[in-house]
Amino acid sequence: MWPGYLPVGKLVHFSGNSSQAKSPVAIDLAARITVGGSWPDGTPNDLGPRSVIVMNIEDDIEDTIIPRFRLADGDKSKIYCIKGTRVQKETGAVERGVALDTDMHDLTALAHSIPDLGLIIIDPITNYLGGAKMNAEEDVRRILTPLSNLAAERSIVVITIGHLNRREKGTNPLHRILGAAAFSGVARAVYAFGPPPDSDDKYTHVMTVVRSCGGEPSALRYRTELVRDTGPDCPTNDIIRVIWLGKSNATAEDAVDPESSDVKSSEAQAAELIKDFLNEGRKPAKDCEQFLRSHGFNTEDGPNLNLTRVRKLAGVETKRFPKEKSYSWYRVMPEG
Repeated sequence: MWPGYLPVGKLVHFSGNSSQAKSPVAIDLAARITVGGSWPDGTPNDLGPRSVIVMNIEDDIEDTIIPRFRLADGDKSKIYCIKGTRVQKETGAVERGVALDTDMHDLTALAHSIPDLGLIIIDPITNYLGGAKMNAEEDVRRILTPLSNLAAERSIVVITIGHLNRREKGTNPLHRILGAAAFSGVARAVYAFGPPPDSDDKYTHVMTVVRSCGGEPSALRYRTELVRDTGPDCPTNDIIRVIWLGKSNATAEDAVDPESSDVKSSEAQAAELIKDFLNEGRKPAKDCEQFLRSHGFNTEDGPNLNLTRVRKLAGVETKRFPKEKSYSWYRVMPEG
């Protein structure tokens, strides 16, 4: 659907901490789908307008979801917001929250009743598990597999949204997703949302690629801004709007293990030193590391300095050149 990012007929998972605007991003994408708008990276939407289903139990539909959707220029006639489900009891029909372990057939029926459906958003997925335990692999697969099958049957995208766990720094980003491994295992594309490694602006974020499904999508930078909504849906509320800022060099590791402002400052200083050091040409990697140590930096990729991020900030790559015994660092100069 969105080439390289949202594969048609597949389950996709968004993960990140609650402050990284995953929900506003999902609504922004939903709005684009309903009007057939271009994607955040500028790619045209070749499929045309489609309808979307939104399941979000944490944000109010009237004062948050719909105003966000309208600010993103979505078509309100094509959004279906699910508040709950109606269950027949002996005393009559009662309404309750959706529990996908027992209500999957209702979601499937709704999906099949919308001819131009393009997207289902479940935000967060852990609030819709019903009696299933989020850390139990079999329980979670019993819910995600039918969702994946539904995406394939209807040729749509299903996005589940979740949070990160608190495992130690350096853990594989796939293992930082909260709950059972099935959340990342069943999904064909997985993205991590976090702060950018080169900025301390709390309103700027990155959508990074943990695992893609076809193509080589880049991480994308975006920022959020509060807009005083004066529209008919919620005239007195501040609404979050997403503004896309283009490609980023950030990695999933950057998103799930953000560095403190002190460490970022240290890495920026090291990057400037390395750029100067390499002005005359490439240097052996060991000489570059020794140069940084001579200026008081710890080069052991620990809490004091991450060499991968330093090289990225400096525009430096590593390569083994012919007739050289070890790798060298060299600057990648801008074209022109």
